[in-house]
Amino acid sequence: MDFMEKLVSKVSEGTKVLSKKTDELLELTELKMEIKHLEDEIEEAKLFIGEMVYRSYLGKETGTAEMREKCSEIEQMYYKIQQLTQEVNEIRGVRLCPHCNIEIREYLNFCPSCGSKVV
Repeated sequence: MDFMEKLVSKVSEGTKVLSKKTDELLELTELKMEIKHLEDEIEEAKLFIGEMVYRSYLGKETGTAEMREKCSEIEQMYYKIQQLTQEVNEIRGVRLCPHCNIEIREYLNFCPSCGSKVV
């Protein structure tokens, strides 16, 4: 292989790596934006529930069924956030220690914080 062929090969490899990293960055950004949107929705739902509780306190309305529905929606959003966070961690190459909940690199067999074996 002469110099030019090696140069073209290296540039091609570098371009592929750069393209992959760019795709990962875009995906991470989209996932984080979706998580933020869900967190905002959760806050709105909590405000709604708080307003319902206050109205109930004032004796104006009970809305128990609506509050339960909102609580159920909040649980579903928290579950979705958990799934999205797992996707983010997979892309970043990290996982959570099941014992102390600290982020650790996927290739580690033991948690550097608590020393527990990570499967």
